[in-house]
Amino acid sequence: MLFAIAVVFGIVNFVLLMRQPEPPMAMSPSPESSGLVGTLSLYRSVIGREPFRQLLLFSAIFSIGQFFAAPFYTVYAIEDLHLSYMWLQALGGAASLSALVAMPLWGYLGDKFGNKPLLAIAVIGVSLTPLPWLLASPSRPEITLVILILNNLFGGAVWAGVGLLQFNMVIETTPASGRGLYVGALSAATGVAGGLAPIVGGICLEWLRSSSGMSVGIPVHGYHALFLVNALIRILTLPLLQRIPSRDLRTPREVIGQLGTVRMNTLRHLRRLQKGTSETERHEAAAALSAIRSPLPVLELAQALNDPSLKVRRSAAIALGEIGDPVAVAPLLEAVSLPECDVRLEALDALGRLGAEEAVIPIARILQSGDDLDRLSAARALGRIARPEADAYLLAGLEDAMTSENYELATVLVQALGACGSKGAISALLGLLPNGPRSLRLAAAQALGEIGDRSACPTLGAALLAAEDYIVQARTAVALAECGCIEALPSIYQALDTLEVASLRREVAAAIGSLLQDSELYRWLSSDPMVRDEGIARRLRLIGRPRKTTPIATSVRRRPFADRALQAYGEGDLIGAARLVIGGYSGEPGPISDMIALASKRLRTDAITEEAFLTLIAAVTPRDVRGINP
Repeated sequence: MLFAIAVVFGIVNFVLLMRQPEPPMAMSPSPESSGLVGTLSLYRSVIGREPFRQLLLFSAIFSIGQFFAAPFYTVYAIEDLHLSYMWLQALGGAASLSALVAMPLWGYLGDKFGNKPLLAIAVIGVSLTPLPWLLASPSRPEITLVILILNNLFGGAVWAGVGLLQFNMVIETTPASGRGLYVGALSAATGVAGGLAPIVGGICLEWLRSSSGMSVGIPVHGYHALFLVNALIRILTLPLLQRIPSRDLRTPREVIGQLGTVRMNTLRHLRRLQKGTSETERHEAAAALSAIRSPLPVLELAQALNDPSLKVRRSAAIALGEIGDPVAVAPLLEAVSLPECDVRLEALDALGRLGAEEAVIPIARILQSGDDLDRLSAARALGRIARPEADAYLLAGLEDAMTSENYELATVLVQALGACGSKGAISALLGLLPNGPRSLRLAAAQALGEIGDRSACPTLGAALLAAEDYIVQARTAVALAECGCIEALPSIYQALDTLEVASLRREVAAAIGSLLQDSELYRWLSSDPMVRDEGIARRLRLIGRPRKTTPIATSVRRRPFADRALQAYGEGDLIGAARLVIGGYSGEPGPISDMIALASKRLRTDAITEEAFLTLIAAVTPRDVRGINP
């Protein structure tokens, strides 16, 4: 009766299969000669294809891991665990049910994250499924059933992933023409390996069944050892999988990390974006997904770039930039290339945030031919991407902007050139320092500092001396320090000592610390007063302490000055402390000595700011003490 029912379902299955439409078939290449020689020639051409050969090797070894112990789980369940046939079918039904539920999810995730990293995750999952069988015991039937049901639910889900993703890898690694031949070769290899595997497994079981023992309180015998070997074979196929060439750039760890960011409200907003019936609902969903920044909804947001609502399209473009997934680059580039694109500003901003190298040329074309707003957004995007390929386009755009007196665009282009580290732009940037609007001069000084080329030092030094605007003066001083212009140290210190805005003084002082290679100065400037005072006191003690690299006579001369300077600083007498710090200095002639002489001269008539005092301590500190950690 049971067999008769199976025959009926088989016939129904055949009828349904015949009614399924079949797509057009791509013809396989004809063999050069017929018979065995032609067949062998075809298989040789198939195996000679590198990506498929690696997939073939992985699939064959994995097939061994799949079938090595496959028949013996049922035997173990019946003979040792004493499970009935009803429970065996219930376990099989649990696996089938979870596979049915999981299959669409694997397909969805495969489209988002790629087949190869997800297949690696699925392989790890099926490698774990033999292990719960070690915990099953006939003395605990209820616990055993719970363990096996949960394991089969998990196993059905991960085996569904293996089947689907492995098939997708075949499609990915084989050409459309003659694909049937590749599938046939793969089926033959896995069939042979899978057919021999249980025979070898049976031989191993006969040899292992004679062994017995205990491990952490669990009886270990031949079946347990066989299941452990089975798990080991499966997990050892992972290196073979990693060798398969693939366009999927994510690693399994990255995919797991990204999936770990998914929350229930992510899925809720994703469903609202897909199924929402109003403009407001879809717009709010896109904005919420932008804030969550999970990579899961990237494809749906890319589709929303074609939404009927402009508000939704803009929200989708912004969200793609905030999420930062490289998958969004292609749809965003497609969007900005359309003449009728009305989300170009948002899409360009998103491409800049993504740092997409392949977007440089398309964005540069917009910089050349777009309207003023498009060109501004394109310039900002190129600055964020910061690739040298954009230099020529940015320089051409700068020349055009200066000719047309579009100083807003010119400022953004200068900032982009600085972000790109464009050494070819140094001459053009230096030409902007003496003249032009304030914003343009500020941008030029900052860009030259970011590029950091010493060839800019003479012009920057002259610009610092000529600067009348205190912000331009501060930015130029910082740029000199970033370019490593140690010879300009006295001029930079003079600018620091005359600045009236505390935030600008801190910025210039930090730049001097960088120029002097004193990393602790920045910590003083950014710390609370108590921490700063502790650091300064420690440094003053170190200045007066004998060191191996310091001559004894120099150390003896410094010690009293350092001790008295520490006392004056503790009493709040910055002028007295500064004079004592300078008095104990006996360095060689050079920029630092010139800076100390300038400071000494100013101390005769003027007070000293805290920032200027800190830079003096950094300057007089011996090189082997600078940057010392607390």
